[in-house]
Amino acid sequence: MERNTHSTDAGTRDEQPHSRDDRPLSDRVAETPRPAAVWALGAAVLLAVELGDIADAVLSLGGMAVGAVAFGYSGTLSLVSADGPVGLLALAGFGFGLFVAGLGVATWTRVRAVHRVTDRFAFRTRQVLDGVVFGAAIAVATWLAVTLGVVDGLAAAGGAVQSLLGAVADLPTLTARETIPNQGYQTPDGTWHGTFMGLAPAYAWALRVVVVYVYTAVALAWVWVGYLWYRAHYRRVDWTPRDDVVRRLRSHRWGQFGMVVTFLFLTMAVFAPSLATTSAQQNLYEPFSHSIQYYDADTDSVRETLVGTANLQTQSEGYAEANFGPMSYDQYDRFHPAGTLTNGKDLWTFLAYGARVSLVIGLLSIGVSAVLATVFSLFSAYYRGLVDLVLVVVGALNWGLIGIGYFLEANWNLVNLVFGSVPVLENVIYLLVGLAGLYELYFAYALYSARQPRERMRGTPED
Repeated sequence: MERNTHSTDAGTRDEQPHSRDDRPLSDRVAETPRPAAVWALGAAVLLAVELGDIADAVLSLGGMAVGAVAFGYSGTLSLVSADGPVGLLALAGFGFGLFVAGLGVATWTRVRAVHRVTDRFAFRTRQVLDGVVFGAAIAVATWLAVTLGVVDGLAAAGGAVQSLLGAVADLPTLTARETIPNQGYQTPDGTWHGTFMGLAPAYAWALRVVVVYVYTAVALAWVWVGYLWYRAHYRRVDWTPRDDVVRRLRSHRWGQFGMVVTFLFLTMAVFAPSLATTSAQQNLYEPFSHSIQYYDADTDSVRETLVGTANLQTQSEGYAEANFGPMSYDQYDRFHPAGTLTNGKDLWTFLAYGARVSLVIGLLSIGVSAVLATVFSLFSAYYRGLVDLVLVVVGALNWGLIGIGYFLEANWNLVNLVFGSVPVLENVIYLLVGLAGLYELYFAYALYSARQPRERMRGTPED
């Protein structure tokens, strides 16, 4: 245990003692295991009631990842094998990507392959050669994995894992639409059939919405309890600046309002299948491949019809007599919380699944941009010099010509004119130029900040 001091308020200089425990986290948990065990048990229960949906989400993400890798592999192979300048540029880009990956591996592992052979090169030259060596090693390892059938073995193992996750995904969950169904039909005696406990579809859907949001709120509250217990029993120090952030957020109403709005949106996106009145396949994508039951008063019987056929009879046409507005039922006893679209599809289902698509696209774009920005900004900041200068000059010249061409109604975008046939390469160039410009701004700010203390010292009279 060490004892240090910290300032409790930015406006004061009163120093307060605080403790520091440098033991491993496992030792701290072993000393006080009860809070960790209780929290882990609660987390296991929360995960267990949604295990099927979690497995289904893992399957979806895994499928997306495999699809992205397959698309990238086939796209790269087709570009590299193309004839003419496109193939050469693609090959150069692929080689540069291997070099950057190799440089990252060499830096992360701190293995100096060239330095072990010779120390006759300068430090930066050795790093560049390390990137080339490790990039070549990655290329050779990938080729061997494909040639020797390692990829086929991984595919077989992935298929087994997929089958296991598929079986788990079939387990019932607390928030599933099948647990609290809201689709059914009403007979003349007022009885609802097919809905949860015979409730009207509106009430069954509202009950499921409440269950989803209560479950999410409980899960977040349990995470917060875990953070408080970690801070009280297992954290290395008893105070960090993050504690002040949390304390101020407790009284910041606008911040809390923003968190509530974010909570509502994220919950709708994550639990879209549960919050929607029907599935996306049935309502949006394949309405003519699914059917529903309804009570036909003319024949006094329960009949079946295709969802697509029912949608054609429930189109909102823009005026009150032909609209299915919010909180309404159609003639097939389907409940529409937000009404229907002009094609008869449920608007609320469209919004719920649209939120999920927006969230996925946003996360993917931010993640890819963050990775590329980190790699290229570190690369540009480390080597600087001619690379940085060329990127900034090309960017400034290109955007200036774009502005002039806009007024002259002409396309003077040099990057588009030269690399327009390869959109991926064009976007990478835009990204590099933008990162170089951001780095220049940061570098100018750093220089300005470094000069300010010296200017103050020069202007301050000596005692």
